Amino acid sequence: MFFGQVPNSGNVFNVPKYQSLKIGEGTGTFTLTGTSTEIKLTYPDGTKASDYSALVAQITPEGANGTYTDIDSRSTDANGWSVTSNLEEAKVVVTAGSGKALLRVTLIQANGNEVTASRIVENLGYTVSEDGKTYTVYNADGLIAWGNAVNVEKGQYRYTNCILTADINMQDKTWAGVCTGNSEWFAGTFDGGGHTISNLTYTCEQDAAFIKKASENCIIKNVTFKDLEMIATSHSAGGIIKQASGSTIVMNCHVVGGKVISTGLGQAGGIIGFITSENVKVYACSSSAEIQSKSWRGGIVGDNGGNYAHKGGTIVACYATGNVVELTPNAVSNDAGVIVGANYGTITSCYWANDELDCGYNVYEGVGAGGKFKEENIENKVTDNNWDAAITAMNQALATANIKNYTWIKNTGDDAENHPLIILAD
Repeated sequence: MFFGQVPNSGNVFNVPKYQSLKIGEGTGTFTLTGTSTEIKLTYPDGTKASDYSALVAQITPEGANGTYTDIDSRSTDANGWSVTSNLEEAKVVVTAGSGKALLRVTLIQANGNEVTASRIVENLGYTVSEDGKTYTVYNADGLIAWGNAVNVEKGQYRYTNCILTADINMQDKTWAGVCTGNSEWFAGTFDGGGHTISNLTYTCEQDAAFIKKASENCIIKNVTFKDLEMIATSHSAGGIIKQASGSTIVMNCHVVGGKVISTGLGQAGGIIGFITSENVKVYACSSSAEIQSKSWRGGIVGDNGGNYAHKGGTIVACYATGNVVELTPNAVSNDAGVIVGANYGTITSCYWANDELDCGYNVYEGVGAGGKFKEENIENKVTDNNWDAAITAMNQALATANIKNYTWIKNTGDDAENHPLIILAD
């Protein structure tokens, strides 16, 4: 008990010891660290779990007007938000939706008295390393925040890395591209962690891609894009990268379904629109996206160095199954192939399967007529869904290239029709 004295009275009075229930550490808005975040509770001084009969938690998403009025949102899902509680372990676990929510926690005593605390919790969708160089992303808002961070970096080369820790649905989200300026290049690492980004759409009057330009020692790896739509209305489009230069490495990246379209005179590729360096490497990638353009177009790469001093990169153990569609014919250059439209680099053990081509002219089905490696690629067509020989050859090529942590295997999942082979990553 606390003992005090009424001023100027000389009388002593007793008041109960102050008791508080605390949610997490610190004060103010609590920032969550993932799609599911454990928050420790501090029970009132001198009490323990056995002093209470129940712990009740409720989560109320922030409304459009900035208030928290949905008092019926308790442990059940509410706009992606939910919460569970554990009296004995003095904790709650919050599953986060988007934005902010009001977390209210109540301890109930045996006599029915209650001790309650509330705190605003916020889901940014990402965390940032102490040095500010790496975003760990777990929802759509976090992915957009990473893209914005790259775009506001200073200098020609941008190095803010990204690591995904969850699948991300970009439905109804606006993507603005990464490194959209003429002299901006992404030179960091994007590691998808084996996760999937679905429903990403981007239409631009100029170029369109998840990352517009990649160079230096950029690495893009371990990510699948499902049902993406990239549309460039005047220049080039790539499912993942529009232009790859420098010593960019792209590996274990996949585009499943969707479309990559250039309605102008630019290149279009399921993984990369065009390559402008012989040091670019593409390993163990696949695409089933439909590719449309008036010019160079291919399921993996639209143009591998053909329009840029004949400096193409190296493409190893990739496959494509999507349709390659000719838009209005362009007499200047109309090379097309299910794997690569025009090739002036090296292609090793890449396979394709498609019986519904609409490629136009200068076409050798697997690789377009521009450059080298043309007729020989016809032999790499897979028929009757028999990928056994392709799997063996692609895995041998990866081992020869010293890529030892990726192995192609047959896909036994529901999406096998659009994605017949998948990578087993060590």
